[in-house]
Amino acid sequence: MPVIPARAGLRLGIGKLRVRILWPSGPAAPSDDPNNHAIVLIASYGEVDALLTADAEGNVTLPIRPLPVEILKVAHHGSADAYLPELLELLRPRVAVVSVGRRNDYGHPTPETMAALEGFPGLAVYRTDRDGRVTIDTDGHRISISEDR
Repeated sequence: MPVIPARAGLRLGIGKLRVRILWPSGPAAPSDDPNNHAIVLIASYGEVDALLTADAEGNVTLPIRPLPVEILKVAHHGSADAYLPELLELLRPRVAVVSVGRRNDYGHPTPETMAALEGFPGLAVYRTDRDGRVTIDTDGHRISISEDR
């Protein structure tokens, strides 16, 4: 099977699952911060959309101007992101997941990131360091979330 570089505009489908690559727009220079070239995508199943940001923080995702989504995978393990409040206003997610290791050396997620997430109205926030494995299931209409501690 051929390898296809993930570039903005690429669309893939597997059954009812649709994936749209939003970023990066091209290859990174060796001197660039790799987080600024992380793959950002929207995975859609029926009426449910999830924005998966990898390590691309708001300085990357906000200028892309993604449409509202139901699920947000919080960027870079919940590191400090001054753009997060504005991104939340744009996305209006119902669920946010911070994928982060317990007692990590980086202090992730940061208190500022958690305050922004927990202060956003109606947002259910999950953290893998606290909640264990977080599984999100959807039938394309409803979302169910389970935690495995």
